[in-house]
Amino acid sequence: MKPSAPFRGVMQKPSINNLAILYREEGRYAEAESLFLRALRIREQYLGPEHISVAATLSNLALLYSNQGRYVEAEPLYLRALQIREQHLGPEHPLVAYPLTGLACLYREQGKCAQAELLFQRAMDIREQSLEPQHSATAETLHEFARLQEVQGSNNEARDLYSRALAAREQKLGKHHPKTLETRRCLIFLLHTMGLFEEAAQFEIVQIERTSVEDRKNLQEK
Repeated sequence: MKPSAPFRGVMQKPSINNLAILYREEGRYAEAESLFLRALRIREQYLGPEHISVAATLSNLALLYSNQGRYVEAEPLYLRALQIREQHLGPEHPLVAYPLTGLACLYREQGKCAQAELLFQRAMDIREQSLEPQHSATAETLHEFARLQEVQGSNNEARDLYSRALAAREQKLGKHHPKTLETRRCLIFLLHTMGLFEEAAQFEIVQIERTSVEDRKNLQEK
């Protein structure tokens, strides 16, 4: 179905959806919600409720609600996005892993660990089969799956997943990217919990380098 001229006009760049994502990342949740809902209405009106483009807006709105702890509102949106993508793309397509991971994170936060683990495993299988090992999306699923294993007390499994996510993020994003720092910080905390202090210290050295780099940069700017 080819988008009509009115649709192209209302969704032109900078798009409503992209602006909503920006507001969500800035913590401007009320403004983001208003724009996501507007984008959803437009896409459903001009493209139909089952169009593949609708799934992206559903997932984005679901993530916004999840970030606010509004899990009851987020769950049906993720489920609908998952159903649309599976219908259009098939159950093993890489884009299917996005609502799967979002839904798994939601269930983890609700304490539904068994359901979350099944979804994380499925999302990981899809991404490892269809994407390169260092892909940022694969690393994201590894990191979030590690958090679930940590919550469940499966420390060895969490350690392995964090380590794999860290290796992927260091290679793809660099040692001092915020997401890399986040994964390394989680791994360091876990290693301390496990009593593996020497191993933790090796990662702490790299983590401290970030502070040294920032300090030098600040001094140069003064």
